[in-house]
Amino acid sequence: MGAAASFPEKLNKEQAQQLCGDQFDEERFDVLAEEGLVDKETIMAYYEGAETAPAEEASVEAPGINPREQAEADAKADMANAESNGVDWKAVHSCVRWNKPLEEVQTIITSPAHANCVDTKNGNYPIHIAAQNGHVELVTWLVNHGAKVNVQNGTGQTPLHMSTSYDYGDVADFLKANGADGEINNWEGNPAKFGIDGDKDPSDPMFLLDSCKTTEQAMAALAALGAKAAEAPGDLDKGAIAMMGMQVKKGNKGLPKEEWTPECQAKFTEVMALL
Repeated sequence: MGAAASFPEKLNKEQAQQLCGDQFDEERFDVLAEEGLVDKETIMAYYEGAETAPAEEASVEAPGINPREQAEADAKADMANAESNGVDWKAVHSCVRWNKPLEEVQTIITSPAHANCVDTKNGNYPIHIAAQNGHVELVTWLVNHGAKVNVQNGTGQTPLHMSTSYDYGDVADFLKANGADGEINNWEGNPAKFGIDGDKDPSDPMFLLDSCKTTEQAMAALAALGAKAAEAPGDLDKGAIAMMGMQVKKGNKGLPKEEWTPECQAKFTEVMALL
């Protein structure tokens, strides 16, 4: 594409085809086009990126397109690509949802078009389903076979949003090691590193209490809650804290029941009195 300078800034379909050569995809052009024309810079970002970048980084944000519009455009293009390759997305998503053996999966998912096929109802990709259900081996296999790690579904969730929200740390760690961006926001404005609802902030005392596994961690979480309650009690939900404390005390969270000591109970009572 070294001759790009000879093309106008707005390209019609014929000009785009000449510029992109073998990389030209008519359906993707139609997704990007406005009134039959596409910005040269936009189409070069797509097609040069597809030639040089790994699959998970192939989506390049085009100038003038916000993240939601970008995600929707990518999904439409991936839908079109799957359809043109004869992909049965329902069969693909079913085998991922049920965590079929890899020997069976590889007979169903045979190309990047399969690995990136989209549920037409909710915008989920196979990797969303695998991440949401903690299928770490399947997530690994999908990424190694062309699945995009930062892809967003119909509500803006990335696979990292899902694995973080559902406490699948091994999946989240793998995704981050393979390019997952924790700063990508869903449509509610919550970054992937904090999960779907933004409630997995490791600096949040409620998160600390929810995830504690030892008496020491529980006491540290309760101390943080107490400090926050003393400083800004209106920022805390007394009912939610009472429910969380009950669940942790009963051993229904990560803390073994016997680790909730009388000292923990006394500190918890102190926190509740501040609210």
